[in-house]
Amino acid sequence: MLPDAAPSILLVRRPDVRSAAQSLLSANLTTRVDRLALFPRLSLQPAGGVSASSSAGGIGTGFWSLGANLAVPVLDRARLLTAMRVSEARAEQAAIRYEKAVQTAFGEAENTLARAHSGHRRAAELEDALTNAASALDRARKGYRAGLTDLTTLLQVQRTWLQARNVRDAGRAALLTDSVAAIRALGGGWSPEASTNADLIDLATPRPKD
Repeated sequence: MLPDAAPSILLVRRPDVRSAAQSLLSANLTTRVDRLALFPRLSLQPAGGVSASSSAGGIGTGFWSLGANLAVPVLDRARLLTAMRVSEARAEQAAIRYEKAVQTAFGEAENTLARAHSGHRRAAELEDALTNAASALDRARKGYRAGLTDLTTLLQVQRTWLQARNVRDAGRAALLTDSVAAIRALGGGWSPEASTNADLIDLATPRPKD
Protein backbone atom coordinates (compact mmCIF):
# COMPACT_ATOMS: atom_id res chain seq x y z
CA MET A 1 0.00 0.00 0.00
CA LEU A 2 1.45 3.34 -1.04
CA PRO A 3 0.16 6.85 -0.35
CA ASP A 4 -1.30 8.73 -3.30
CA ALA A 5 1.02 11.65 -2.47
CA ALA A 6 4.15 12.10 -0.40
CA PRO A 7 2.96 13.51 2.95
CA SER A 8 5.62 15.48 4.79
CA ILE A 9 4.78 13.60 7.97
CA LEU A 10 6.12 10.44 6.32
CA LEU A 11 9.26 12.05 4.91
CA VAL A 12 10.17 13.53 8.30
CA ARG A 13 10.38 9.96 9.62
CA ARG A 14 13.20 9.07 7.21
CA PRO A 15 16.42 8.23 9.10
CA ASP A 16 18.51 10.72 7.11
CA VAL A 17 16.02 13.55 7.66
CA ARG A 18 15.67 12.73 11.37
CA SER A 19 19.46 12.67 11.77
CA ALA A 20 19.85 16.03 10.01
CA ALA A 21 17.07 17.53 12.13
CA GLN A 22 18.67 16.34 15.37
CA SER A 23 22.04 17.75 14.27
CA LEU A 24 20.41 21.10 13.52
CA LEU A 25 18.66 21.14 16.90
CA SER A 26 21.89 20.30 18.70
CA ALA A 27 23.81 22.99 16.82
CA ASN A 28 21.17 25.61 17.61
CA LEU A 29 21.22 24.71 21.31
CA THR A 30 25.01 24.95 21.37
CA THR A 31 24.82 28.39 19.78
CA ARG A 32 22.30 29.48 22.41
CA VAL A 33 24.54 28.26 25.23
CA ASP A 34 27.55 30.08 23.77
CA ARG A 35 25.54 33.29 23.52
CA LEU A 36 24.40 33.01 27.13
CA ALA A 37 28.03 32.55 28.19
CA LEU A 38 28.64 36.17 27.20
CA PHE A 39 26.48 37.33 30.11
CA PRO A 40 28.13 37.32 33.57
CA ARG A 41 26.72 34.97 36.18
CA LEU A 42 26.63 36.57 39.61
CA SER A 43 26.80 34.46 42.74
CA LEU A 44 26.88 35.08 46.49
CA GLN A 45 29.58 33.49 48.58
CA PRO A 46 28.26 31.23 51.37
CA ALA A 47 29.83 33.39 54.10
CA GLY A 48 28.51 36.63 52.69
CA GLY A 49 26.81 39.18 54.84
CA VAL A 50 24.10 41.59 53.77
CA SER A 51 23.66 44.98 55.42
CA ALA A 52 21.26 47.87 54.86
CA SER A 53 22.66 51.37 54.41
CA SER A 54 20.96 54.31 56.07
CA SER A 55 21.06 58.07 55.77
CA ALA A 56 22.69 60.42 58.27
CA GLY A 57 19.40 60.76 60.14
CA GLY A 58 19.13 57.03 60.63
CA ILE A 59 16.29 56.66 58.16
CA GLY A 60 16.70 53.62 55.85
CA THR A 61 17.23 54.41 52.20
CA GLY A 62 16.15 51.02 50.91
CA PHE A 63 19.54 50.23 49.34
CA TRP A 64 21.41 47.11 50.27
CA SER A 65 25.16 46.67 50.21
CA LEU A 66 26.61 43.26 49.34
CA GLY A 67 30.17 44.48 49.53
CA ALA A 68 33.01 42.06 48.79
CA ASN A 69 30.75 39.04 49.14
CA LEU A 70 29.48 39.43 45.54
CA ALA A 71 31.43 37.20 43.11
CA VAL A 72 31.57 38.56 39.55
CA PRO A 73 33.40 36.31 37.07
CA VAL A 74 35.92 37.86 34.71
CA LEU A 75 34.82 37.30 31.11
CA ASP A 76 37.25 36.12 28.47
CA ARG A 77 35.29 37.90 25.76
CA ALA A 78 37.67 37.07 22.92
CA ARG A 79 37.42 33.34 23.60
CA LEU A 80 33.65 33.45 24.17
CA LEU A 81 33.03 35.43 20.97
CA THR A 82 35.19 33.00 19.00
CA ALA A 83 33.29 30.03 20.43
CA MET A 84 29.98 31.69 19.59
CA ARG A 85 31.03 32.38 15.99
CA VAL A 86 32.20 28.79 15.59
CA SER A 87 28.91 27.43 16.94
CA GLU A 88 26.93 29.80 14.69
CA ALA A 89 28.90 28.59 11.66
CA ARG A 90 28.22 24.97 12.63
CA ALA A 91 24.54 25.74 13.06
CA GLU A 92 24.45 27.28 9.59
CA GLN A 93 26.15 24.20 8.13
CA ALA A 94 23.65 21.98 9.97
CA ALA A 95 20.78 24.00 8.49
CA ILE A 96 22.23 23.54 5.00
CA ARG A 97 22.58 19.79 5.54
CA TYR A 98 19.02 19.58 6.83
CA GLU A 99 17.68 21.49 3.84
CA LYS A 100 19.62 19.21 1.49
CA ALA A 101 18.31 16.10 3.28
CA VAL A 102 14.72 17.32 2.94
CA GLN A 103 15.18 18.15 -0.74
CA THR A 104 16.73 14.73 -1.35
CA ALA A 105 13.85 13.04 0.47
CA PHE A 106 11.22 14.84 -1.58
CA GLY A 107 13.08 14.12 -4.82
CA GLU A 108 13.49 10.43 -4.09
CA ALA A 109 9.88 10.10 -2.96
CA GLU A 110 8.58 11.85 -6.06
CA ASN A 111 10.68 9.74 -8.42
CA THR A 112 9.94 6.40 -6.78
CA LEU A 113 6.20 7.12 -6.51
CA ALA A 114 6.11 8.10 -10.18
CA ARG A 115 7.83 4.83 -11.12
CA ALA A 116 5.50 2.80 -8.89
CA HIS A 117 2.36 4.41 -10.32
CA SER A 118 3.68 3.97 -13.87
CA GLY A 119 4.50 0.34 -13.10
CA HIS A 120 0.98 -0.15 -11.76
CA ARG A 121 -0.51 1.04 -15.04
CA ARG A 122 1.94 -1.04 -17.07
CA ALA A 123 1.12 -4.14 -15.01
CA ALA A 124 -2.57 -3.69 -15.81
CA GLU A 125 -1.78 -3.33 -19.51
CA LEU A 126 0.36 -6.49 -19.45
CA GLU A 127 -2.47 -8.39 -17.78
CA ASP A 128 -4.81 -7.33 -20.59
CA ALA A 129 -2.23 -8.38 -23.20
CA LEU A 130 -1.86 -11.78 -21.55
CA THR A 131 -5.64 -12.22 -21.42
CA ASN A 132 -5.88 -11.47 -25.14
CA ALA A 133 -3.01 -13.86 -25.91
CA ALA A 134 -4.67 -16.59 -23.84
CA SER A 135 -7.95 -16.08 -25.72
CA ALA A 136 -6.11 -16.29 -29.06
CA LEU A 137 -4.40 -19.49 -27.96
CA ASP A 138 -7.71 -21.00 -26.90
CA ARG A 139 -9.22 -20.20 -30.31
CA ALA A 140 -6.16 -21.61 -32.08
CA ARG A 141 -6.41 -24.85 -30.14
CA LYS A 142 -10.07 -25.21 -30.96
CA GLY A 143 -9.34 -24.47 -34.60
CA TYR A 144 -6.54 -27.02 -34.66
CA ARG A 145 -8.79 -29.71 -33.20
CA ALA A 146 -11.42 -28.83 -35.76
CA GLY A 147 -8.88 -28.96 -38.58
CA LEU A 148 -9.22 -25.21 -39.32
CA THR A 149 -5.75 -24.21 -38.03
CA ASP A 150 -2.44 -25.83 -38.92
CA LEU A 151 0.22 -26.82 -36.38
CA THR A 152 2.60 -24.01 -37.35
CA THR A 153 -0.02 -21.35 -36.63
CA LEU A 154 -0.89 -23.00 -33.32
CA LEU A 155 2.77 -23.03 -32.26
CA GLN A 156 3.17 -19.37 -33.19
CA VAL A 157 0.13 -18.37 -31.17
CA GLN A 158 1.38 -20.44 -28.24
CA ARG A 159 4.79 -18.75 -28.45
CA THR A 160 3.09 -15.35 -28.36
CA TRP A 161 1.15 -16.38 -25.27
CA LEU A 162 4.34 -17.58 -23.52
CA GLN A 163 6.09 -14.32 -24.33
CA ALA A 164 3.15 -12.32 -22.99
CA ARG A 165 3.22 -14.33 -19.76
CA ASN A 166 6.96 -13.81 -19.32
CA VAL A 167 6.61 -10.07 -19.90
CA ARG A 168 3.70 -9.95 -17.43
CA ASP A 169 5.78 -11.72 -14.77
CA ALA A 170 8.68 -9.35 -15.37
CA GLY A 171 6.30 -6.41 -15.03
CA ARG A 172 5.04 -7.75 -11.70
CA ALA A 173 8.59 -8.16 -10.42
CA ALA A 174 9.47 -4.60 -11.49
CA LEU A 175 6.33 -3.29 -9.78
CA LEU A 176 7.27 -4.97 -6.52
CA THR A 177 10.79 -3.56 -6.73
CA ASP A 178 9.49 -0.04 -7.40
CA SER A 179 6.98 -0.37 -4.55
CA VAL A 180 9.71 -1.34 -2.09
CA ALA A 181 11.83 1.60 -3.28
CA ALA A 182 8.89 3.97 -2.80
CA ILE A 183 8.22 2.65 0.72
CA ARG A 184 11.88 3.15 1.63
CA ALA A 185 11.88 6.66 0.14
CA LEU A 186 8.84 7.57 2.26
CA GLY A 187 10.43 6.35 5.46
CA GLY A 188 8.38 3.14 5.68
CA GLY A 189 6.81 1.72 8.78
CA TRP A 190 3.48 3.53 8.66
CA SER A 191 0.26 1.78 9.60
CA PRO A 192 -2.17 1.23 6.68
CA GLU A 193 -5.02 1.13 9.21
CA ALA A 194 -4.23 4.73 10.18
CA SER A 195 -4.90 5.97 6.64
CA THR A 196 -8.16 6.25 4.80
CA ASN A 197 -8.85 4.36 1.61
CA ALA A 198 -8.98 7.63 -0.30
CA ASP A 199 -5.36 8.37 0.66
CA LEU A 200 -3.96 5.02 -0.42
CA ILE A 201 -3.50 3.16 -3.68
CA ASP A 202 -3.43 -0.60 -3.68
CA LEU A 203 -0.64 -1.68 -6.02
CA ALA A 204 -1.56 -5.33 -5.86
CA THR A 205 -2.68 -6.51 -9.29
CA PRO A 206 -5.21 -9.30 -9.85
CA ARG A 207 -3.88 -12.65 -10.93
CA PRO A 208 -6.16 -14.11 -13.62
CA LYS A 209 -5.73 -17.68 -14.57
CA ASP A 210 -3.13 -18.27 -17.29
